[in-house]
Amino acid sequence: MSDLLERLRDLYGAGQDQAGSEFRLTERGIWHPTPLAVLAAAVPLLAETDLVKPRDHALQILDAGAGDGRLIAALVLGLPEALEARPSGIESDATLAAGAQQTLERIAAMRPLATSRAAQIVEGDFFDAHAYARLGLDPSDLDVVFNYPDGNERRLLQWLSAHGGAKTRLAILSPDHDPALGSAPEWRVSMRIGGGASADWTLAMFAPSPSGRW
Repeated sequence: MSDLLERLRDLYGAGQDQAGSEFRLTERGIWHPTPLAVLAAAVPLLAETDLVKPRDHALQILDAGAGDGRLIAALVLGLPEALEARPSGIESDATLAAGAQQTLERIAAMRPLATSRAAQIVEGDFFDAHAYARLGLDPSDLDVVFNYPDGNERRLLQWLSAHGGAKTRLAILSPDHDPALGSAPEWRVSMRIGGGASADWTLAMFAPSPSGRW
């Protein structure tokens, strides 16, 4: 078991790394949590790319639809400590958003690094500029936007085309396949997750064209 997976299990429970974790009803719809084992495998792979190398500013990462904050937690705990990063999340369900923020506070109490990374999650709609203002973010400054393909990914691409920056990338973490977004991903990696989370997952990164459009 990886050190990151062990830490995530401590936060969320060992049963949360199962493949095909059940859908859960929320205040506003349905939430499908990503297995912890998938996050524990994906974050180190992301850290090996040029995308998250140290730069002249804090890496701005957004989880669009943050759920219970498990991706943000995995980024805070799993990215290289030398990397200055600011993981943030927007979640429309009030109960999930509140629980996610409490989890981040627990991490910050245990690890000062979490505080220095200013990880935060707010309740809101990731298509609403007001949610970004509450995070102190301008969408054009985003480096990486994560999303689970639940039918909103095409709309999210259009939104990023209008509001994101030339350096913004859309990261899709999905089971079994790349989403059909009209263009090939900039890069992709397939992950075979064994054990209780046995499944094939894909981490794919989509980038705007040289003109800045998606």
